[in-house]
Amino acid sequence: MKPWFSTLILVLLFISVAAIPAGATSPNIVISQLYLGASLTSSLPSYPYVELFNLGNVAVNLQGWSLQYADESANQWTAFPLSGSLAPGQYFLIRLSGSSATANIPADLTIVLALPRVRGKIAIVTDSTPLGAGCPVDDRIVDRLGYGSTACYESQPQILPNEAAPLAQLRKNGGCTDNDQNGNDFSPVTPLPRNTNSARNICNSSSTAGTRALSIASNGATSFQTTGTAANIGLGYSRVQTDAGSTPAGVAIFGLRQSGSLVTETGVSAVRPLTSGFGYVEIAGSILTGLAIANPNNVDVTIDYTITDSNNVQNQTDGEIIIGANTQLSRFLTEIPYAVRAITGTIVFTASAPVGVTILRGFTNERGEFLVSTLPVIEMPIASTTTPAYLPHFAVGGGWRTEVILVNPVDTQISGTIAFFDGSGNPVTVPIGSVTLSSTDYQLPGRRTLKFVLPNTGNTIQSGAVRVTPISGSPATPIVLGVFSFTKSNIRVSEAALLGLRGTQFRTYIENSGTAGSTGAILSGLAIANADAVTIAVNLEAFRLDGTSTGQTGSITLPVGGKAAKFSNEIFTSLPSNFRGIVKVTASGNISVAGLRGRYNERGDFLITTVPMSPELTSTSTSDIVFPHIVDGSGYTTQFVLFSTTTDQGATGSANMRSVGGQRLDLTLQ
Repeated sequence: MKPWFSTLILVLLFISVAAIPAGATSPNIVISQLYLGASLTSSLPSYPYVELFNLGNVAVNLQGWSLQYADESANQWTAFPLSGSLAPGQYFLIRLSGSSATANIPADLTIVLALPRVRGKIAIVTDSTPLGAGCPVDDRIVDRLGYGSTACYESQPQILPNEAAPLAQLRKNGGCTDNDQNGNDFSPVTPLPRNTNSARNICNSSSTAGTRALSIASNGATSFQTTGTAANIGLGYSRVQTDAGSTPAGVAIFGLRQSGSLVTETGVSAVRPLTSGFGYVEIAGSILTGLAIANPNNVDVTIDYTITDSNNVQNQTDGEIIIGANTQLSRFLTEIPYAVRAITGTIVFTASAPVGVTILRGFTNERGEFLVSTLPVIEMPIASTTTPAYLPHFAVGGGWRTEVILVNPVDTQISGTIAFFDGSGNPVTVPIGSVTLSSTDYQLPGRRTLKFVLPNTGNTIQSGAVRVTPISGSPATPIVLGVFSFTKSNIRVSEAALLGLRGTQFRTYIENSGTAGSTGAILSGLAIANADAVTIAVNLEAFRLDGTSTGQTGSITLPVGGKAAKFSNEIFTSLPSNFRGIVKVTASGNISVAGLRGRYNERGDFLITTVPMSPELTSTSTSDIVFPHIVDGSGYTTQFVLFSTTTDQGATGSANMRSVGGQRLDLTLQ
């Protein structure tokens, strides 16, 4: 993922796809994308390009082949030599002449060719000898594409509707559709240039390795993961479908190993597809924010979005992207098709059909390692409330640093007080920027954000909970997010984002393995804050993956304003040293709670991430859920966790892994 953005222009394109002639040398290499460029916008590539794709199951050597073009009026074909080799599912990006702007995705080949916008025809040929005049039928032609009013086509040209942005013609299913039926092989979508280093999209796979049958017991869970042994990185999403029972909750925990050490681990929550959402974004210095959007529908989806800078509301970006049916788009906001520069603010989006979305946050540390965490996407419309909001955990000092982020969910100004409490519910002074306070006031204009930085000062760790209380007459309570990080030997080694859920009954996945401090040890925990006006009793019970109770229970008493953060082996003192299961949390009043997961890597660094809590449900649902972003290979592994959420109700179904192009993603699961 990397950058671009601005005012979009209106372009009317006419695209048709001509059938491969009978006797073509190879059906494997196709023109998978054509983009004629945009001269007035920096959010999209200003340069035109042609993209090739290998939809077959064997590698193809392009040495001696050519891309050929003929002007409609002259009928003379010009050959541009190709080289290299394309593996199955691999793309090849050819940049044509155009603007000198730096390409976001480096081209595999650059040629001097100015394609007219009105009409044209290009072909992939197995040698460099120019084709004959006109529209030749030639066995050397591997694939041919005509656009506009060219007479060189075998089916009616596809005419695009007026759009608010220049679009690319993208071969469907990530390049795998090749039926040559009246232009229906292609979709007009947001330009998505891909090169030989992009994630591959293997067509027509008959393997079932990327499908996992699910059987989740009531009060139980299932956990499986990829091997990470693939030489090439596999990106995509997973769609979880429930056949019987009730839809589970889930998290995909992916980690990256570099030079033999796990450098980052983060959990991506399974989400129900939505049509409108809202979230916090930040691009500043070493911080990047991106979106992973999975379209599980059989139709293309149009997404309109607005990104607003809280520091300068005049710095607002409005845009539209079109994502192909059953595909996934994962990009940082600095990349095409967003191209946003430095910003701290919000994104609001609406989609023409339900999509799965997660917000990814990345931080490049002092070693150049990329630490990844996830931020929540809030479904809109947002039900505003004036009830105090809580962040169930902050930590500062002794290597810890916390950012408390307030997000105004309404269009009018809100005001109130943010206060900090220790575990016993007593006010505690903490460093906020350059001052030390136990509470401070906030004023937040409509749809803006405000960040309080609690820096790492001193060797003593302070921890507790945060309460945000609106003043009388304020129309809403802000959404409260936390981003906390741990620094060791002046290097930030871990970062995680936190959103507390409010309620009385919850479940989450827990896992314990190894001994604290030892390489690979995993420790699950909970942060629980009293979100009520009375003392609260919290009862906890641990269940095995098969749904049976361990008999292990625990209880925590929280005074008003109080908070507890404990690992599961501290709550359940007789829990086996290697345990996977779920914990049920039942409180006598409202609590704010978050799931935590700590892991010691090969360097002895303590990595921390968050694991979603799910409210315990009493009603049954069989709606699909989606993991919007999964990754495997080239050092990455992904652990999938799904757990029951409904009282006395399990689930059966399947988890289907899909590539960015919508094809079966053949992950080896264990």
